[in-house]
Amino acid sequence: ATTIDRKLSALSKMLATAVECGKLGKKPSFKKFLSKLSKKQTRRKAYLSDAEEREFLDKVLVHAEKETNGKWKMFFDFVCFLIDTGARTNTEGLALPATDVQFQSNSILFWETKTGTPRAVPMTPRVKTIMELRVKQAKNNKLWYLLSKDSVRHYWDTIRAEMNWQDSKDHCPYLCRHTTASR
Repeated sequence: ATTIDRKLSALSKMLATAVECGKLGKKPSFKKFLSKLSKKQTRRKAYLSDAEEREFLDKVLVHAEKETNGKWKMFFDFVCFLIDTGARTNTEGLALPATDVQFQSNSILFWETKTGTPRAVPMTPRVKTIMELRVKQAKNNKLWYLLSKDSVRHYWDTIRAEMNWQDSKDHCPYLCRHTTASR
């Protein structure tokens, strides 16, 4: 269930309790509100096909070849990491400390998650190769030390424009999480 669904369910239960306790004459109807909401609701359904993933990453590599500071190369690794792990971009991906990469169990530990439940995600061969390099190069336990929320968005939007996706709300970094779930 979505966040909206959970909140509406909780509100409905509270209103029913208020009616039972005599604090409210009758429970209001949500039908009009819900019909408007369902028309406006925009749940993202997009994910990257294998061909789109290759094209996106190839465009990132073109930028990486032109630079000397390593930020685009790190962004390339970060996008591969997001696609293969399904990590949330900022709260799990950028925040992941090097010490949470567990080579002995071939997994990545996400202690701070949106749901509050820690989880371990197995490393794909591609992610394991990336993590071997990134853990060695980490600074102050920070894997993605050259990236920030703003720089990830900037690099993403640059490639998004090159892919002619600039008008699509579906083509945001969260798309990587949807791609993971689709495979």
